[in-house]
Amino acid sequence: MMKRYLLFVLCICAIVLHTHGQESYFMCDFEDPEQNAQWSLVNGKKGETILNKWCIGEATSRGGQSAMYMSVDTGKTVSYYNISAYVTSYIDMKLKKGTYDLSFDWCAMGNIATNSLDGLYVCWAPKYVDGKELKFNSNTVYDLSSEIEQFAIDVDPGGDRRLRGTMTWKNCMTTIKSWSDTTTYRLVFVWLTGGLEVVNPGPSIDNIMIIDADACPAPTGLSVSDDGNLVYLNWVGEVGTYEV
Repeated sequence: MMKRYLLFVLCICAIVLHTHGQESYFMCDFEDPEQNAQWSLVNGKKGETILNKWCIGEATSRGGQSAMYMSVDTGKTVSYYNISAYVTSYIDMKLKKGTYDLSFDWCAMGNIATNSLDGLYVCWAPKYVDGKELKFNSNTVYDLSSEIEQFAIDVDPGGDRRLRGTMTWKNCMTTIKSWSDTTTYRLVFVWLTGGLEVVNPGPSIDNIMIIDADACPAPTGLSVSDDGNLVYLNWVGEVGTYEV
């Protein structure tokens, strides 16, 4: 059955995460101050001294007013210095046991030389392992910590664990799992630089969505058309809810 929907308004809604309960979704577009306050942006003592810092502000966005991005001037610009360091930001959540689609919009250039490890990495990890908290502290080294190495996920269709090399917004989608209703998980974004030539812009993140992969399947045969005034989405399927 072909479904045809007429879109009058496209709304991106920030749904506040209740960290003490289990959810079957998580959404963040950085427009909600209460939800923004749940992000840990400066992690560890070295994170306080590193000039490259994650912030949430209005220097860029993909829809709405705000996004999370790297900045050297307290959020005025999307920028980074050529220092050897990795800088982390994360948010904690509980999800019902199951498989989830993780998607987010991103933009990051960085140095793409052959010998460069520069890039944006994403980790999905339990908050505690064997009773010890995984803190994902920032550090002044041109290498990734053991916890980042262990929990970094593939974010590129080619199997690369890093994102970089674009000056325009793109969307990334991958799959993650919640192994237990009671486990607190940590979604971590890591920006690694190695003292090589700066190639701005640094990383920006917006419109994060984590959705039950079984309850909300991706549509097939998706196409977009317009008549100069209205936009139409067309896809094939018979399920009541879709992830578009």
